[in-house]
Amino acid sequence: GRSFSITVEARALVSRGPYRWVRHPVYLGEMATAAAVALWRWSPRNGVLLALFVAVQLLRSRWEEEKLARVFPAYRVLCRHSRWFW
Repeated sequence: GRSFSITVEARALVSRGPYRWVRHPVYLGEMATAAAVALWRWSPRNGVLLALFVAVQLLRSRWEEEKLARVFPAYRVLCRHSRWFW
């Protein structure tokens, strides 16, 4: 919905759907897809690109969590009931 953004934003606190179990299902799906493609077309270069991509996604998810915690005090409670990624 309106919560999707390229940059780190805090527009709405979503706790329904897959967000009940995992706080970053979109990032998790992107990393799983990238890993599948990297394994399918394996090369050292693709391995390095995958590692960089995962590192950026993990960093971005931390930035997003910090912002959500500042804007929505209830986010800390939600974090106790869902996993970061797995």
